[in-house]
Amino acid sequence: MANPNPSPRGRRFSEPAQVDARRAQVLEAAAECFRQAGFHGASMAAISKAAGMSAGHIYHYFENKEAIIAALVERDSEELHDVLNSFRAQSDFLQAMIDGVDAGLARAGRAERAALKMEILAEAGRNPKIAALLQDADREALSGFCSSLQAACATRSNVSDCDLEAKVITVGALFNGFATRAVFSPPKQCDALARAMRRAITAILTGDDAPAAGSAEHQTP
Repeated sequence: MANPNPSPRGRRFSEPAQVDARRAQVLEAAAECFRQAGFHGASMAAISKAAGMSAGHIYHYFENKEAIIAALVERDSEELHDVLNSFRAQSDFLQAMIDGVDAGLARAGRAERAALKMEILAEAGRNPKIAALLQDADREALSGFCSSLQAACATRSNVSDCDLEAKVITVGALFNGFATRAVFSPPKQCDALARAMRRAITAILTGDDAPAAGSAEHQTP
C-alpha cells in the first residue's frame, strides 16, 4: 500500500488522534489546492494557508508535496478497501456489487473528487514514484475483487471465472469513465445511469463467455 512517508517530527509530542486529525486537515487543504492550481501550481505556502497552519507545521506531518499525494492515494485505496469489505460481508458478493452501484456512482460522480483524481493521474504520467504508488494500489484492489469474485463463481452457476481479471478491469473502467465525465459534464439522469450500469455489470460478470458472432475469436481458421 502507498506509504505517505510523513516526517517523524511532531509525532513525539502529539497524541495519535491529534496527529490523524492534523494530517486529515492538511490532506483536505492540499486536495483543494491541487484541484484549483494543479500539483505544481499549488505551493506549500498555499496549502498551509488553506489548512490554517504554518508551512513548518505541515512539514511535521509530510516531508513534501509528493508525500501528500502518496497519502491521498492511500486514503483513496483505503476507501475502496472499505467498500470491498462491505461487499464481502454480504451473503452474495456479486449481488452486493450490483446493489452498490448507486453509491459507487455517487462517489465517482463528485466533480471535485474526479478533478483531484485527474490531477494525480496527470502527475503519475510525469513522476515514476507516483505512477508506482497508483500501480500498487490498483494491483491490490484488482486482487481483492478478483479473489472475492472467484469465490462467488463457486456458489453461483451463472458466474464464470473465465477472464475474471479482464472483467473486473472492465467494470472499473466504467466507473473511471463516469468519473471523467463528471469533471466536464455532471450527470443529470442519475437513476437511468444507475440502471444502465447495473445491467452492464451484470452482463459483464454473468454473461455468456462464448465469442460473439463475427468476432475474431468466433471465426474459424
